Amino acid sequence: MYKTISKEIIKRFDPNSELINIITDENEELPVKEWVEKYRNKTRIVYIIWLLLRKEFMSDKDLKLYKSWSAQEALNLLKNKDKENGEAYTIYERYYNGQATKEELIDAASNAAASTKSRKAQLDKLLTYF
Repeated sequence: MYKTISKEIIKRFDPNSELINIITDENEELPVKEWVEKYRNKTRIVYIIWLLLRKEFMSDKDLKLYKSWSAQEALNLLKNKDKENGEAYTIYERYYNGQATKEELIDAASNAAASTKSRKAQLDKLLTYF
């Protein structure tokens, strides 16, 4: 797992990335936190997220938990929130933190799917996370 960011590392992900253009020192290699602090006001946050949300910077568990958090945040934006879907994402987080069983996760996904008109689509979506 990378603990630093450099122009060369970014080029490995995308040789045409806009992030390459903001780094003026070809040999600069900074710890991730320092790099983000230095460049967060010099580029769009979406590019930084694009860079950091990958297995080279985060563990599989952290990436899965981020996906769950993102889905929960998207649900929070809905006017007609579905309680069962919110609970399913909570169980999902608990599962990946070792605090819930796979059966609890499957039950939560089933309850979420049953609470919507598109039962199969919702269940398929939730089940793709594990």
